[in-house]
Amino acid sequence: MDPKTQIHSVVVYAGTIFDAQLVQSLLEGSSINAYLKDEYSGTLVPWWVSPGGSAPVKVLVADKDEAEARSIVAEWEKTNQTGQ
Repeated sequence: MDPKTQIHSVVVYAGTIFDAQLVQSLLEGSSINAYLKDEYSGTLVPWWVSPGGSAPVKVLVADKDEAEARSIVAEWEKTNQTGQ
């Protein structure tokens, strides 16, 4: 495969399964393909996939969509702060 056409994935968010699924849905609603990593093991045994078990489920997107995805995640995090 030509290295110029390879797609690399990047993590744009890490958190609980509930938040990760919500972020995935927001990204897909903006026509960005998003995938969850460690969806099952991060829920059942989070300390296996993340130090201390914090933020065990990751949301990945293609590197070409990284900037737009990070912008959407940042906006969601800003509006999602509940009483903090």
